[in-house]
Amino acid sequence: MYGELGRTTLLTKRAVSVIKYWLNIVKLDEIKNSKVVYKCMLIEVENNANLCSWATSVRKLQSLGFYDAWLFQGVGNEKAVIKLLNKDFF
Repeated sequence: MYGELGRTTLLTKRAVSVIKYWLNIVKLDEIKNSKVVYKCMLIEVENNANLCSWATSVRKLQSLGFYDAWLFQGVGNEKAVIKLLNKDFF
């Protein structure tokens, strides 16, 4: 019903903002503090699948059909991905 009215849920808005932030972090230089912390979180998530952290919420991309985005740590066309997520996230 939300999609028909052109609205999204708060859960969708939160998830899309997490993905947008992740895309910004992935593009940062390797020496930026945010990128260094993200790399540490990424290693922890890959080593411990049951770990609950911010990076695990980003990892949901795999279950949404964006396995390549998680694997390659980025996407080609960010605007298209964000538009798709807004439309079909939940």
